[in-house]
Amino acid sequence: MKSQSILVLLDILKDASISLRVNTIRDAKCILERVKREGVSFLTLTLPDFCTDFEKSLSEGRVSTSRFLAFKKRGALPRFLGGLLGLIFDTKSGELLQEPNVNAILFVRQITLMHKKIELPCSRARTLKAIRAYLETNESCLSWTICAQAAALQPLTPGFPRKEPSMARLLSPYGATWSEEGQDIAEIAHCWGTRADPDHQGEVSTPHRDTYLKTEVQRPPGEMSAAELKWTLQYEGYLAMFRLISYELWSEWMIDDRAFLPENLIPKHGPGATAERIKGNAKYKLSSWHDRLEACFPLDLFGIPNWGHHEALADVRMLARENEPPVRVVPVPKTLKGPRVISIEPVCMQYTQQAVMEVLVKQLERGNRNPKIGSFAEGVLNFSSNKRNQDLALKGSRDGSYATLDLKDASDRVPYSLVRLMLAHCPNLWAACDASRSHQARIRKDLCPFVNGKAATRGLDIPLWRFASMGSALCFPIEAMVFLTAVMVGIGLHSISKIGGGLGTFYDAISWLNAKDEIKGIASFRQALSQVCIYGDDIIVPTDYAKSVKASLEAFNLKVNTNKTFFTGRFRESCGLDAYDGHRVTPVYIHTDVPTSRRQEKEIISTVSLRNQLYQAGFWVAVARLDRHLGQYITLPRTGDQATILGRISFYTKAEATRWDTEMHRWLVKGYKVHPKKVSTEMCDHQALLKFFLRRGRPSVEGGWLKPESRENLDSDGRSPAVALKLVWAPAA
Repeated sequence: MKSQSILVLLDILKDASISLRVNTIRDAKCILERVKREGVSFLTLTLPDFCTDFEKSLSEGRVSTSRFLAFKKRGALPRFLGGLLGLIFDTKSGELLQEPNVNAILFVRQITLMHKKIELPCSRARTLKAIRAYLETNESCLSWTICAQAAALQPLTPGFPRKEPSMARLLSPYGATWSEEGQDIAEIAHCWGTRADPDHQGEVSTPHRDTYLKTEVQRPPGEMSAAELKWTLQYEGYLAMFRLISYELWSEWMIDDRAFLPENLIPKHGPGATAERIKGNAKYKLSSWHDRLEACFPLDLFGIPNWGHHEALADVRMLARENEPPVRVVPVPKTLKGPRVISIEPVCMQYTQQAVMEVLVKQLERGNRNPKIGSFAEGVLNFSSNKRNQDLALKGSRDGSYATLDLKDASDRVPYSLVRLMLAHCPNLWAACDASRSHQARIRKDLCPFVNGKAATRGLDIPLWRFASMGSALCFPIEAMVFLTAVMVGIGLHSISKIGGGLGTFYDAISWLNAKDEIKGIASFRQALSQVCIYGDDIIVPTDYAKSVKASLEAFNLKVNTNKTFFTGRFRESCGLDAYDGHRVTPVYIHTDVPTSRRQEKEIISTVSLRNQLYQAGFWVAVARLDRHLGQYITLPRTGDQATILGRISFYTKAEATRWDTEMHRWLVKGYKVHPKKVSTEMCDHQALLKFFLRRGRPSVEGGWLKPESRENLDSDGRSPAVALKLVWAPAA
């Protein structure tokens, strides 16, 4: 890391000193000494851990003795940033002040989090640790499935002797078997099990989180240990409620299952990598197709532009299930704490997943397929905008009405069997999801050096017990559906226990689900649903339900990240917005090194963005340093925040304009514009025609005919990772 980024951090300390009249000289010396002694990890790991303790102290209302252990203390507070912390907490007792200084909170978070997301390579040890976690979460999905299937088969609850074989079949990890129509709800009523405490606060003690992973994963379903029997007794009610709510949410309200018939789906190729390492336009030449795709995605309907090009199908290899290529498991940069582990799908799977994802996301964001019921579910699940999450987080920080929850390894902890159970009443959607889902993953040799205690001689192939990892187009919409169902299970168990006077029954659950208005002062299912908001793994629920929702999420193999979950105090965090008492306290992050040459175009673009974000946040001393430094390599005119060129945003001076555009009647300024470098690959006729027909958006029409598109545009491979800076005239605003 270049020293310039550390100097920017020291300038932010000067900004804090000027703004809040505190002495930060010792803090600057501490940073320099510890960076010299510990290296870059002090900025990227130790300081973010400091901020985690700081945020939990804000949430708890005091600094406990277990916080800030890596720093010396004076009184109840650490010496590092002691001047700023003294404006927030009482120096002697550590109690949160009645009116803490919000600007001091912002400065503490900016100083400690600034280098958290810088793009530097992770150590090999941390990469291998992330791969091991990937394997363990996959095994946890299998063990959860075995426990859940046992819960459906065992007549454990006194007074409800009947088992529920249809649920057990759906939960089987070895294949799907549909339940008999009309029996599902009746069986749920008979298996309605022991309710867990709706206000349960602690960690869910499940066998698949400890020794079960190490010793019993390969055991066939149906054989339970004492620990698993305890899990079954505790969570039988969760499974019954999950199925009830799944039917109500997806089959009755939000999903139009007919939209997932083959004739209603339009595939497309995504921009990312593929398991076969095929890129760009080469994806349109399908070299293989999986047999099990044929039922939902017939090759003659999805693989060629029309039947006039049927001869192209002769070159496509049809692969049986045992010959399908697995997904490639790879780590990608996230933070120095550890990489993000994703899976890269084969071309044909990615192609069909995009077709399902596009229709599914539209239906989920719309919120209701039945206009007669109303639009109470609109905005509950979001994929294109996180504004509602941010607004509710800001509101929750101000009045405490909403809690923000964050999940750890969210995508990797969704069991395949749980998705099958959730979509039991949406057969077309489930068939399309299952057909386009990969069943095996491959971890390359250098990422798994030891298998069963022996050095690996080749890569490791594993069956996927999770539904999908990041990299699958269906990962985010399906996981959001699971999260919402689990959230409503937690709210439901909390609500019906209140309605039933402490012990909810199946009939209380039905009344709660069908009610339009409050029951005995308890919000109905529709009212509670309209207050929930989910974007990715960021979940917002009313604070009254936070504890029961946390217990419900953990009952379905999900893990709540307690360091990023807030339902007490006045601090909230969701979708990139951090708030305290109704004020934004979101820090600005450094993503790349500060440039040292004109040729470092990526670093220049990133640093200009950093400069403008710091300017808008009011860190003037740091901005002045970056202006001087960037001025050595590039000319940056003053521009508005909507300008298409690189420039310096300013509140106090107008944008520089030196030329008048006589055609568009506007002022222009000369500056550097980011141009992606074009990459093109020649395509044969039927591939170009297929790409033309699969283009999204309304086609151009001339004289009643589709307007032809230039071959140059069709041969373009889309976005390129390489960019160039070109000097152009552009609007100043």
